[in-house]
Amino acid sequence: MWLKVAAVLGAAFILVAATYANATWKPDYANSPPSWLAWFRAAELTNQARKRFAFKNCCEKADRFKTSFRLESGRWRYLNGDQWKDIPEDIIHYENDPQMPEQLKYEGVLFIYNGAETCFWPPQTSG
Repeated sequence: MWLKVAAVLGAAFILVAATYANATWKPDYANSPPSWLAWFRAAELTNQARKRFAFKNCCEKADRFKTSFRLESGRWRYLNGDQWKDIPEDIIHYENDPQMPEQLKYEGVLFIYNGAETCFWPPQTSG
């Protein structure tokens, strides 16, 4: 009997935890401007990055990682906690995307999936 109660309580805890985890990011995503949502849905990996990942769209698996970026010795880097990490060259989109919202161009956008950087648009100082 206690085993059944423990199983039910465990399942309920997992359900509540999963609901809470989803609630921490979905409202922010849902409240993004429509132009941002459309761009996120359309953003694709570079041809080179597709050789390493089994998906095509950045948002299909990866999440946006909001952070600071800097160009150092010709390499793009991002701040992860208190450590600057290199951004793999094969994920960098150097082309100007006219569909990319201006605020995202200004900030730069990095997507990460399971700890692996998948897509990156460097910050731009002007459109």
